[in-house]
Order: sequence, then C-alpha cells, then structure tokens
Amino acid sequence: MNDEEKIPFTAHLEELRKRLITCFIAVGIGFVLAYSVKEWLFHLLTMREYLSFSSLFLLVFGLVFELPLVLVFLVKLGIVSIEFLTKNRKYAILVIFILAAILSPPDVVSLTLMAIPMMALYEIGILGTRIFVRKKPQDQDMVKK
Repeated sequence: MNDEEKIPFTAHLEELRKRLITCFIAVGIGFVLAYSVKEWLFHLLTMREYLSFSSLFLLVFGLVFELPLVLVFLVKLGIVSIEFLTKNRKYAILVIFILAAILSPPDVVSLTLMAIPMMALYEIGILGTRIFVRKKPQDQDMVKK
C-alpha cells in the first residue's frame, strides 16, 4: 500500500465536511435572499449577516462531523453498545432533529440541511463502530455457547 491508500477515516470526514459546508452555505444564503414577502421588498445581505451565518455553519458542522468519532469512542469505552445504537435509532433521529432546530438558523431549510447529514453521520458512526471496535475474545466465546 502506498501512502495515498492509507488516508485515515477522519480525513475523509473532513473533506466531506468542507464540500458540504460550501454547498449548504450557498443554498442557505440563496434561500435567505430569495425569500421575500412582496416583489418590491427584498433582503440585502450585509457582510455582518453573511459572516455570522457562515461562521455559525462552519462551527456547527465542525462539531456535527465529529459524531462518528464520538460514537466509536463511546462504544470503545463501553458506555454504549452497537446494539443500543441500532435499537434506539428512532430516538436518535428525534434528538438529531431537536439539535438541528437548536443549532441551525431559524428556518426549515437550514434545519433540514443540518438534520440530514447528522442522520447520515449517525449511520456512518454505527458502521464505524462495527469496523473499528472488535469484540473481546470472552464476548465471542459467550456468543458461541
């Protein structure tokens, strides 16, 4: 294997985060600018609003993209199990939407743009725990009996 094939899992998540943030900021700002009550009333975006919106998305998406790593560490430490994560998926989706509503700007488009990647990252986290966390030999012996 050469060095290019050994790119860690976190580097792939970082690259995905950069691409999604660029896309979501463009969509979010496009939504804010397109939203108007009357055709003669439109919103001019100031530099302060743009920087506030962009920095909020950067910060929140930076934290959100750590979710798979957090799940792997929680399973590795024994705080939660893979079965617990898969069994309680519906509650996780509810919590994800609540967090997305709190962390995103107050509109439905931003909430959806935040919640969908969070759900995908939750599933990636479960997949990552299956890949990176190995069962202890004593657990495998108990499964065989």
